[in-house]
Amino acid sequence: AAAEPNDFLHWLLNEERERAPLPAIRRDLLPSWGVVHRLDVGTSGPLFCARTYLGWAFASLQLSSLRTIKEYVCLCHGWLQAAPDSVIDLPLEPRGRRSTAAARGHRAVTTVAA
Repeated sequence: AAAEPNDFLHWLLNEERERAPLPAIRRDLLPSWGVVHRLDVGTSGPLFCARTYLGWAFASLQLSSLRTIKEYVCLCHGWLQAAPDSVIDLPLEPRGRRSTAAARGHRAVTTVAA
């Protein structure tokens, strides 16, 4: 039996179908119905989806060859300990559901702007 997309993917496919004809990739199991990657799986990260086979192949190649850069923007209200307009450059290592600074961790750079 063929695999079926999960509930969220069903919702996504149905939402898109209502707005426009469904691209062929959205009906195809092999490229995961066009889903390239789930950003930040441990959180409620967004899905990175392609609308074409070429887009899916290109995005998948970029991700697997580590040629992508994730950029996050966080809006804070209240007190922030870091000095305004500073850079926090600490490697992070996963520890359960969280990450902590660790010498052998993955490079992580945070720019604080006020």
